[in-house]
Amino acid sequence: MFRAYDQHVTSATQSAARSRAAQAEQEDPQCCCCKATMVIIACNSALFFFSIAIMMVGFFINNEVSGWKLGLFEMLGTLCIFTGAFLFVVSIVGVMAARTLNTGLVYVYFMLTLLVVTSMCLAAVYSVVEADHISVYLNTVNAQVPACHHPFTHVMNLASPPASAELVDS
Repeated sequence: MFRAYDQHVTSATQSAARSRAAQAEQEDPQCCCCKATMVIIACNSALFFFSIAIMMVGFFINNEVSGWKLGLFEMLGTLCIFTGAFLFVVSIVGVMAARTLNTGLVYVYFMLTLLVVTSMCLAAVYSVVEADHISVYLNTVNAQVPACHHPFTHVMNLASPPASAELVDS
């Protein structure tokens, strides 16, 4: 009634998949150029450039608010610099972990990535919960900042021509 089961018989699809996997393993046993590895390298390359941009924003903020005597904005610039530096390190470790497939580096990269995601989630929750207090603080601080030190006054002045130029033309 039942035939004897032969466990060594495989379908053509299974045998083809096994032979492709064996051939790929034979060509590159570390598989440093697999699709998943390339995605990790691409994401970390983008994170590398993003971290440099964040550091540049931090340097810009520190340069612009140096005379304001407002600790929050100076702290924000420093926070951007250190966040960018931390993301820079995470991106480098991520590329190294993806290229070498070293278990220790992959573990360190996973923990650093988990730390980054957790801190981003905490910052988002804090900004949502404390939105009213942050808005009130920014409104009071904005009144204390002199107009000549506002970072976008030179941009606004370039957008509209000065009143003296209109008198000369007419």
